[in-house]
Amino acid sequence: MKLLIFVCFLLFAKSVHSAAEVNIPQIKPTHSMPRIDFYPQELKSVVEDERRHVSFGINWENSNDSRIIDSITDFHGDFQVFVLSEDTKILEIVNYSYPSCIRSRDEPKNFSFTVKGIFLGFTKVKVNLIPAVKGCETERKDSTTSPKPMESTKDFDLVVSVIRPPSLLVNLVTGAMAALVAFNYINMGVQLDLHCIAKVLKKPIGPAIGFVCQFLFMPLVSNPFLANM
Repeated sequence: MKLLIFVCFLLFAKSVHSAAEVNIPQIKPTHSMPRIDFYPQELKSVVEDERRHVSFGINWENSNDSRIIDSITDFHGDFQVFVLSEDTKILEIVNYSYPSCIRSRDEPKNFSFTVKGIFLGFTKVKVNLIPAVKGCETERKDSTTSPKPMESTKDFDLVVSVIRPPSLLVNLVTGAMAALVAFNYINMGVQLDLHCIAKVLKKPIGPAIGFVCQFLFMPLVSNPFLANM
């Protein structure tokens, strides 16, 4: 009888242990994308051939964006870092000081790069983060000069505007045009007839039609064309 009770107890303990093993959830380590902060947040009025220094910080605090890396298996939290100019004909990156790979265990750090204005226009500098599935050590050996197109990447953009350097000829033309416009308005003003002005004010049908057409009908007509551009 005691032997039967002992056997039943062993079977019960084994079944409880098996059930516990089945019900233990497999907890997957969570990782999130770091946050990139630019200093300054927008690079305005970079003159052609001028060099500007830009700093950016890689911060893991308050970062909960994990959508990009949820589908990656065996991910350890390392990221490759690439800094690229969206249009090298407008802006070039001539110098940089940042690691090719960062670890999620690293402390928040600030890095920098230098840009050079090439031609007039607007463009963006992109800091591209690519999950380093094999880890930083392996990725450093296999690193390339530009990132491979992957779905599991995230870009952080810095808007840049490049302008032309000030020119004496441009300033002279601008001043001359302003003087001509002012002279034209003065010439029109001195030729006004008070009798004609009083006549128009009594029946301002023409000015009213022009006002309504310019500030009401013209925006309404042009809006669909602008929306399709």
